[in-house]
Amino acid sequence: MWWFGCAFFAGSALTIKGPAAGLIVIVAGSVEALGKGDAILGWQLTLGIVVIAGILQVIFGLLKVASLANFFPLSAVHGMLAAIGIIIMSKQILSVHFGVFLLLRTYPLWHEQILARVSIGVLGLLTAIIATLISRVQSSVKPQIAYASIAQIGLMFIEVALGLETLALIHFAGNAFLRTYQLLISPSIASYRIREQLYNYTPRPHTLEDSLPRRIENSVYILSLKEWNIDKFLNKLIFSPLKKLGQRIAFANLVNLFILFVPTYLIGLFLLFNKNYIPYFIAPHLSEFFAFLALLMILRAFGERKSPKLAWTLVLLNHFWIVLAVNFNENFDLNHTLIFMSGILPASILGYIVLYLLAKKEPDNFSLNQYYGHSFEYKNLSVLFLLSCLGLMGFPITASFIGEDLILSHIHDADFLLAFLMSLSFIMGGIASIRMYARLFLGPHIKTYHAVPFKNS
Repeated sequence: MWWFGCAFFAGSALTIKGPAAGLIVIVAGSVEALGKGDAILGWQLTLGIVVIAGILQVIFGLLKVASLANFFPLSAVHGMLAAIGIIIMSKQILSVHFGVFLLLRTYPLWHEQILARVSIGVLGLLTAIIATLISRVQSSVKPQIAYASIAQIGLMFIEVALGLETLALIHFAGNAFLRTYQLLISPSIASYRIREQLYNYTPRPHTLEDSLPRRIENSVYILSLKEWNIDKFLNKLIFSPLKKLGQRIAFANLVNLFILFVPTYLIGLFLLFNKNYIPYFIAPHLSEFFAFLALLMILRAFGERKSPKLAWTLVLLNHFWIVLAVNFNENFDLNHTLIFMSGILPASILGYIVLYLLAKKEPDNFSLNQYYGHSFEYKNLSVLFLLSCLGLMGFPITASFIGEDLILSHIHDADFLLAFLMSLSFIMGGIASIRMYARLFLGPHIKTYHAVPFKNS
């Protein structure tokens, strides 16, 4: 049912995911071979073959002929699994480069802003240096590959900041294929290196770190083991101030939302369709004003500690303000608005239903002040609320993801402030949604009769 939902929201009639990714090559080849140039005929014949194959599988299962699988050579099975692994890991590796993709996608919006380019370049340089140091202290192969990939992403940030878009795109693809290959051969390489250490031991070669004073070398080593305390740094300098700022916006409660913000939104809709009533000196700034209100909504949701329903409402209203802001920026296509809201509204309604049921079942354990771990007892509600959070934050399987891309396409080169406010709203909206899910459903259960793992386990 999950993948039927993915296919529905993605607008495709067929979706292949997970271990079935190897079928992509088989289905595509069957359509081409059976259709002989006619894609529709090939697709229909392939569907017939799939139905017959499914019936045969059911019959074989009833006859318990699974033991015949021993007659198939293992090399064929290993080859199929390797092909599936390449497809899956390629997709996973490419998803790591999503930040670079966003920079390339939004390049026309900020390429003339010197401050933005310098900031992206400095961020990329720090990322490359820190990720390289962290990768050198990892004790296993896969974390080394992961941090090495992050270091390359930092270099891609520098390339994009310098305006070398083509080089960044080539670097993007080359790094993805290289890391996929390294992940595939990492078990064999680890086994080979262990065997070499046993039979052909060689002392550790002299490295650049050895030329540093011992105190500095040890300090860098410990900091790299602790990943340079990046999580604490981000929490102290970014998330904690934003959370405190959101908590200070105490006037944005459920009562004031309907007294102040809903009438303001209705006035904004009226002015949208009657722009002749807007003074000429106010009209150019209305889009930034409504985007700022959207950001206020999401900051208040991020800082909310008591009511999950209030936080969920604020996240939903944030998207309504964003749509209004973009419509004031230029004549926005109604179809684009409908595509965006077709992902937002079903997800928000599903979220409200889950919150209502959870509040009814657990009235004393329903807030955002701590982790409640309700997924122990309400697994179905946990999955449904996670899906609603993904839909509200514009996850790639949803229509809202396509809508966000359409919205960003209506922001022009000179609208740097509008782009900043809306991008920050999207980012903080995703964080606020996942924070709600984590507080309600993750962590040790609030009730003591559930097992709690010890830290040393």
